[in-house]
Amino acid sequence: MKSLLLFPLSLWVVSAGTRAAIPSTIGEPCSRGHRGILFRVTDHTDFSQGCHVTAVLKKDCLQLFRGNRETARIALDAIETPVHIVPYHNTCLSIKPASMDAEILCCDNESCRDAWWMALSEQILCLHKGAMRNEVSGEPTVEEEERQVLEQVVEKPSEGGVTIHIEKNPEGVEPVLTMHPSFKQSDVHPH
Repeated sequence: MKSLLLFPLSLWVVSAGTRAAIPSTIGEPCSRGHRGILFRVTDHTDFSQGCHVTAVLKKDCLQLFRGNRETARIALDAIETPVHIVPYHNTCLSIKPASMDAEILCCDNESCRDAWWMALSEQILCLHKGAMRNEVSGEPTVEEEERQVLEQVVEKPSEGGVTIHIEKNPEGVEPVLTMHPSFKQSDVHPH
């Protein structure tokens, strides 16, 4: 009888978890949330000791629920980064809040673990930076490009501009002011 009741409930939970994991705003990574059922490990030496929890990732915290009771709330700004993937158990994450012991949360498979790892990492970055950006491998980051521009300006001052020449005249006569544009092509921004 128990197994008959658990099957429809687990089917409902899986389908509800699948719908909840799809972000409502696909184009805005910082406004996404993530939900799912994870296994919370209570004994770090034995990964079979623990319980299933409902995990809800919000903008500023990760909440763990057992039924309708909140069992843990971890502030994202308190999590020490990076979020670690447990090396000896390929479906688990280790989340280390600054003033607490590490929380080990396990998924059913590696793709679930990867989705949680990405969601947590993105949300922590969004919280600290205010925006999430995608960078293409092999291309310089925004900071590297800014540093290159600053180094070029310091190393090679611009040679273009305006020349101003002021000649002194005898007393009583106003000085002569001559301005000449100087057009020299720059290496930094070729025309």
